[in-house]
Amino acid sequence: MRSATRRVRRPAAQAFTLIEMVAVLALAALLATAATVSLKGTRRDAAVDDAAGRWRAYDAAARDLARQSGRPVTLRIRAGGGGTGDAGPVARRLDADGRADLGPPVDLPGGPDGVRVDRVLTPPVGADPGAGVSAGSGGAVDVPVSARGFGPSYAVRLAGPGGRTRWLLVAGLTGEVRTVPDEQYVRNTFRLLAGGEGGVGAADQP
Repeated sequence: MRSATRRVRRPAAQAFTLIEMVAVLALAALLATAATVSLKGTRRDAAVDDAAGRWRAYDAAARDLARQSGRPVTLRIRAGGGGTGDAGPVARRLDADGRADLGPPVDLPGGPDGVRVDRVLTPPVGADPGAGVSAGSGGAVDVPVSARGFGPSYAVRLAGPGGRTRWLLVAGLTGEVRTVPDEQYVRNTFRLLAGGEGGVGAADQP
């Protein structure tokens, strides 16, 4: 009597189909693209943050220089200026006459991810809404700093790569530099400083 033998059939190993492989590759490409975009955004934000920190340090150095020397200092800010390789420095520390340089200009990040100052705002002086601006020097604004380190308040807008912008509002008496939401916030602050009257001077990039 023959013993019955039973063949056990094993399920065939399932292989990826061409469509499944294409789907996996497409998903991997999407994830890689998203990661690249995220890294670019982080790098661009970091460039603007770095520029803001450099501006804080530069303004503080100008005030310290005035106090230590016992002489006024002029902070000349050029709208449209940016990192190394631009037409000129974005900010310089000058003597009270605005002629002699007192140290190197501010060093903002340059290159493809460079940051520049594309707008400068100062409060109005008296009835003339533009009297707070040094007009006629190619979009430059002179911010005087007294021998005690005091000066008028002012604001600059930093423009970085990828359309990143950052408004910095500098308090004239304390030198505190704050990041504020937008230009309207700056204008409202200056109106409060002026007692609710007048506009605000501006130097725009041509």
